[in-house]
Amino acid sequence: MFLVLSVLFFVGYGYSVDVTTCQTITSGGYYRLVNDIIDASGTCFSIQSDNVTFDLNGYVVDMTGATNNYAFYISGGDYSNITIMNGRINDSYYGVYVYASNPDLSIYNVSILYSSNRGVYYVGSNISKGKLNITKSYLDGSLYSFYSTYIQNIFSDNSTFLGPHYLYYVQFANISNAIGGRYCD
Repeated sequence: MFLVLSVLFFVGYGYSVDVTTCQTITSGGYYRLVNDIIDASGTCFSIQSDNVTFDLNGYVVDMTGATNNYAFYISGGDYSNITIMNGRINDSYYGVYVYASNPDLSIYNVSILYSSNRGVYYVGSNISKGKLNITKSYLDGSLYSFYSTYIQNIFSDNSTFLGPHYLYYVQFANISNAIGGRYCD
């Protein structure tokens, strides 16, 4: 029994990288925040890899609220299978900023509060083929809680979008496969 559990741990079922400070993530894996991050500025987490799960683990990433502060920044590649989950993002300019050609992103059980611009910004050159799944989350942006130029596949289950413009999209105004979510002023 011990041997089986040890093997499972080392092949990725229980292994995680403990995170204590802002950083760039360039390798796939399971990353787990182990403390609050307070008054971060600039970009806190830049994700530059496929297959990344970032577990906030009940902690908060608290930004300074300044212009161009990003709690999570995903840009520059065709990244897939990225998940951000289980915590809170406060006082960011962008809570989650995605600019990629074909992103595949899940946001699960995350509260993005007091964003001075956008809670989630999701755009790119070929965004129509991307996938976004927002589940059990709460997005609040002073301008927009969610912004995308084109949404092909957005799935929202038991999530709330707050702000003066709550859910916002522009180019072609095309939302397909949108499921669930509450949109409030």
